[in-house]
Amino acid sequence: MLAFPLALSGLLPILSQGNDYVGREIRTVLFVGLQNSNPDDLYPLLLSRIGQPLSEEAFNEDIRALFATGDFSSVEMLIRVNPDESLTIIFE
Repeated sequence: MLAFPLALSGLLPILSQGNDYVGREIRTVLFVGLQNSNPDDLYPLLLSRIGQPLSEEAFNEDIRALFATGDFSSVEMLIRVNPDESLTIIFE
């Protein structure tokens, strides 16, 4: 599993070390460590969709949207490559 931590004060070039993952199909999106939020309320905020390819633009917007809820002091994205080469995206 690869982690791509972000500095939310100035978003870094997301996936700069993970460009191999851009364009791969997103199979699953998970939220880990939620205290005050329900995943069902967060999924609609995401541009990244199950069945769609991972894009840097959508990822940046997803991070902004999740951070803007006020429920996260920071947001990290973890990428797990599944056996079929699709991706599981985990937001912490």
